[in-house]
Amino acid sequence: MDHLLQDLRYALRVLMQRPVFTMVAVLTIGLGIGANSAIFSIVNGVLFRPLPYQEPDRLIRIWRQHPEFGSRMTASSGQDISGWRDESTVLSGLAVFAPQQFNVAFEGGAPPEQINAASVSANLLEVLGVRPMMGSAFTADQEKAGANNVAHISFKLWQSRFAGSADVIGKTVSVNDRPVTITGVMPVGFQFPNNQDIWMPRDFSPLQPSATGGFRVEFAMGNTIARLREGVTLDQARREIAELSKRMDEENQRPQSRPVVVMTLLDSMVGNVRTTLLAFFGAVGLVLLIACANVANLLLARAESREREIAVRAAMGAGRARLIRQLLTESWLLAAAGGALGLLLAWGGIQLFLGYNPGNIPRVEEIGLDAGALLFTGLLVLLTGAIFGLAPALRAARVDLTNALKTGTTSAAGGLGSFRRNRFRSLLVVAEVAFSLVLLAGAGLLIHSFIRLATVDPGYQPKNVVAASMRPAQMGMADASTNFSFRDILERVKQMEGVEAAALASTTPLGGAFMRTSFLLEGTSPADFEQRPESSVVEVSPDYFRTMGIALKKGRVFTEAELAQGDVVMVNEAFVRKYSSDRDAIGRRILLGPRLLEIVGVVGDVKEMGLDRDAQPAMYRGTTDGVVSMGNARFVRPMSLVVRAKANPQQVMTLLRSVLEEESARVRAVSMTLLEERLWESIATPRFHTLIFGVMAGVALVLAAVGIYGVLSYSVTQRTREIGVRIALGADRGDVLRMVLGQGLKLAASGVVVGLVGAYAATRVIASLLFGIGATDVLTFAAVSAVLLGVALLACYLPARRATRVDPMVALRYE
Repeated sequence: MDHLLQDLRYALRVLMQRPVFTMVAVLTIGLGIGANSAIFSIVNGVLFRPLPYQEPDRLIRIWRQHPEFGSRMTASSGQDISGWRDESTVLSGLAVFAPQQFNVAFEGGAPPEQINAASVSANLLEVLGVRPMMGSAFTADQEKAGANNVAHISFKLWQSRFAGSADVIGKTVSVNDRPVTITGVMPVGFQFPNNQDIWMPRDFSPLQPSATGGFRVEFAMGNTIARLREGVTLDQARREIAELSKRMDEENQRPQSRPVVVMTLLDSMVGNVRTTLLAFFGAVGLVLLIACANVANLLLARAESREREIAVRAAMGAGRARLIRQLLTESWLLAAAGGALGLLLAWGGIQLFLGYNPGNIPRVEEIGLDAGALLFTGLLVLLTGAIFGLAPALRAARVDLTNALKTGTTSAAGGLGSFRRNRFRSLLVVAEVAFSLVLLAGAGLLIHSFIRLATVDPGYQPKNVVAASMRPAQMGMADASTNFSFRDILERVKQMEGVEAAALASTTPLGGAFMRTSFLLEGTSPADFEQRPESSVVEVSPDYFRTMGIALKKGRVFTEAELAQGDVVMVNEAFVRKYSSDRDAIGRRILLGPRLLEIVGVVGDVKEMGLDRDAQPAMYRGTTDGVVSMGNARFVRPMSLVVRAKANPQQVMTLLRSVLEEESARVRAVSMTLLEERLWESIATPRFHTLIFGVMAGVALVLAAVGIYGVLSYSVTQRTREIGVRIALGADRGDVLRMVLGQGLKLAASGVVVGLVGAYAATRVIASLLFGIGATDVLTFAAVSAVLLGVALLACYLPARRATRVDPMVALRYE
């Protein structure tokens, strides 16, 4: 213990005597450890920490797969939900939820505000194994229409809106203009499925056939979560639910329905981000290795300058093991200081991550510097101290006593310029460059991919277009006397100052709401298609295409006079390619439910689901009201206003907001946004990925440049006498410049070659994050190699130029 304290005191004294060296080393290691601790905290909170529910490994998600929508479509029909719940033998319970946004007005006369919410089946908490912190769970009776005027609120909402009042149970709030009683407060951190603050019960059973006909309406849609029975494996559940779903399809005459996906709840939550986070983790690991290589090079250079000091200690009886222990103590002290700095950087990095998170990262409330992160940081301190300190310590402990005590320095010609003597330092630089190239290749691919994604034609002109989502004040089932219409509101908006065009639509691009339906094209039968023909259906007013800037490719736009008959339809090019490529689509008729519709026009494809998704078949029907008929049932539903401004969209938004406030007795404005901003937000996730990788690659590039500069700078210092002799004997200064540059570029080129091999293998990990390019894109690899060699050339040039300025007379006296 005494020896350890002596080593610590001596190490601290030595490091304080060289403050610049110590500061550079601590900053370098702190940067590497901080980045790793931050990403570990994120990965641990999202991927590794168990879900905060009872026996979370038994919780699963079930849904029908829609390949054209990827993982974005996970809702199931009421018919499927009822079948899985009532007939499965592997499930101990199945619950349903539907994320939504509610307009909530709290007590005190404050205006309504949008709150993230969810409609849920009454047994959701039972399936999750969670109970309210205050109040009681929902009952089955509270699911029924007319009785579902109760709600649970989150702990966060309880604190922020009710100041943690104990008498919150029984209070009333207005949810979508309906009085709702608070019956429960959920525990701290419960925000299932993702940042929800209000939960209301709802019946997700399929609507029954009407009394006048046998038309079954698949209107109830929801996301399912289920709990496996004790002893049931995931594979067993998959087999049974697949067989059950197939039987249900046959019974309901749906032989070509979508396959069923069954996965654990955790995998369903993090599946889309697992690759991203693990790629981040690997990238910061490379940054840490580069930092360790840099510090190891610093310590190697410093060890050579301490040869006389170490030789004196050895001559006085210090054994090789004691010398190694002393030098490792200095390394671990540097690592500990770097770890302390790293924790501060990690905390700041986590806050930045949470602030700039594009919204696709789940479980963000569980991310933080907890005990696990502190333990991980401590292990990194021990590991990095050994990694960058062991090789310099072993080398320094092999000091030649005779030469060191006699000369006090290394030989003039045998410094770091000699590759044979300093091959380990050279190998460290090669490794730094190689690791940097791997990170640069990943960042370059993401940048290239993002540029391609950002320049995709969305199929419409979003500039200066405002979209306002509206819902009628009274939604739901409509009777025969219902005559709700948005027409007069649309006409008012068209007359507003600064408006070029305006239209109505049942959904807008990237708005998240869409309806798909099956149909039959005239002259075909279901057997003509591998899967039953399906298309999205968008109801629009005639000016929609002009307002949105959607190109008319063929035919014409339906007219106002044709809206009442409702017997015409327009389709997009994707519809024609998939279902009518064999003949002209204009004039063909579509059997949609009981209606026969004639195709009168073909418009360009619109990226409804995202710039990275192929356009899907779409039909456009005419409407100006908010009543939709489905069989014998009629519903009052939301609509959207799209308004193109002549010049100033912000002014149009202000005027539009005033109009909707005046119409508040009939409609409620749910949201209002610029389509240009929505389009930019739709690529927030790849932009975020590109930013993170770009920052890490930039750090790696700087560290690699510093490493090359350090090696060459020390080489020039050690070879000062040799360079002076060369110049004195007539060597051209250009030859000296080329000699030093050649030494550095040889190391950089070797690192690039090794890095290209590593990048070829490593970048395949991020293949799923790329758009429009492959993981081994030759153009990107060539570009990042050129960038790295360019930076290396700059790092080499500074010490090379210093070498050309060596004074031969000074150099000949140099020791």
